[in-house]
Amino acid sequence: TGPIIVEVRQTPGVRLGIDVILVRSQRGCGLAIVSVSPGGAIDSWNRRVGDPWRVDPGDFIVRVNNAEGDAAAMTAELRSGKDLTITVHRASEGEAAQLRQGNMMRHCMGAGHDM
Repeated sequence: TGPIIVEVRQTPGVRLGIDVILVRSQRGCGLAIVSVSPGGAIDSWNRRVGDPWRVDPGDFIVRVNNAEGDAAAMTAELRSGKDLTITVHRASEGEAAQLRQGNMMRHCMGAGHDM
């Protein structure tokens, strides 16, 4: 499956509603989605588009606007309040299971982020 391109228009007072952690996986160092909270912008996206374009826990954010390959820059974009174009790669079943079990290697700098 190819990447999912998520278009988010930021609304004042509405959070993205995702928790992410910095991880190293077969895809390299990046942002893995740990959870999607009800009522956030990503939850709204999921309700609009449905499968297979939903963003789910375990998926990997690989690009945010023009930031790619730099987890700090991608995190800054996610927190910027600007409209966002987010490129997400679907997690394999194994990667999603490892993330749920807390077994993804967290060797990239930083801890988790709530957006």
